[in-house]
Amino acid sequence: MLDAIGETGPVVLVGHSWGGPILRCFADQHPERVAGLVFVDATIAEIMTPRMIRLNRASFRIITLLARLGRTGLIIRMALPHGFSSAISPEDQALLARDYACVQAMKAGTREAEQIGAAGPLLRRLQAAGTPDVPTVCLQAGRVERVTAKLRLLFNGVAEKLMAAAPPGALRRGRGCGAPDPPGAARCGPRRHPRGARRGEGRLTWTA
Repeated sequence: MLDAIGETGPVVLVGHSWGGPILRCFADQHPERVAGLVFVDATIAEIMTPRMIRLNRASFRIITLLARLGRTGLIIRMALPHGFSSAISPEDQALLARDYACVQAMKAGTREAEQIGAAGPLLRRLQAAGTPDVPTVCLQAGRVERVTAKLRLLFNGVAEKLMAAAPPGALRRGRGCGAPDPPGAARCGPRRHPRGARRGEGRLTWTA
């Protein structure tokens, strides 16, 4: 995509969920093109157990059926049990609901779920290899609730270890997303600017 739009300089990459492994793969193959990395609840190998992979496949199939039946409201309540943030306008909420709670999106999610198991070894290798020596931030935003408590705490713990291993890494958690960072933990953001960021040369690219 960067080549197609003529973007040849280093970029700041942002990846949510499965976009996280995509960022790691790109950074591993093209470290010179990366100015910074932002992982937002990015998928990690440790939570992709065989059981979780089966649950992912089943959930996407069920939600695809609900989308075919036009149950948009139910799908959104399942995905966002606490509703949208008040910072998101009603117009943007409607767009998000339209684009997420549709058959096309759920089919794409089903295809993704089918590939997760095969991608496990690659993801573990990329995590072990680490990230380039660029500012790296990990944002953990999922709530710790009764159903997801153990998984979320594992998720946060692995993310913290990955950021500790990243030369200029930092971990930030949203409210209700786990225990606060221990004293002295890196949580104040990158320690230096991405290459070119001071001069306004940085570019931001999102993948999910």
